[in-house]
Amino acid sequence: MTLGLLLLHALPLDGSMWAAQRNLLPGATSAPTLYGFGSSVEDWAAKALETTNAERLIVVGCSVGGPARSRLPWPRLIGSQPWC
Repeated sequence: MTLGLLLLHALPLDGSMWAAQRNLLPGATSAPTLYGFGSSVEDWAAKALETTNAERLIVVGCSVGGPARSRLPWPRLIGSQPWC
C-alpha cells in the first residue's frame, strides 16, 4: 500500500507555497494548484485527489485548503489536518 501526502494551499497562493516542505519530505508528495480545478471547494477537492496515485493519504490544508480537505472521501484518508 502506498502512502502519500497531499498539501492544499492558501489563497491567493498556489501549490508552490509548499516547495520548502516538499523538498524535505520523502515519498509521494503532491501540492497541486487548485485554481484550475473548477470554481468550488468541492471541485478542488475532487481534482486534487487525481494528482496522486497513493492508495492512502495524509492531507494538510492551509486557508482555503482546509475546507477543500474536509470535502475529501474518508476511505482513502488516514489523517487530515487544517494547518492554519
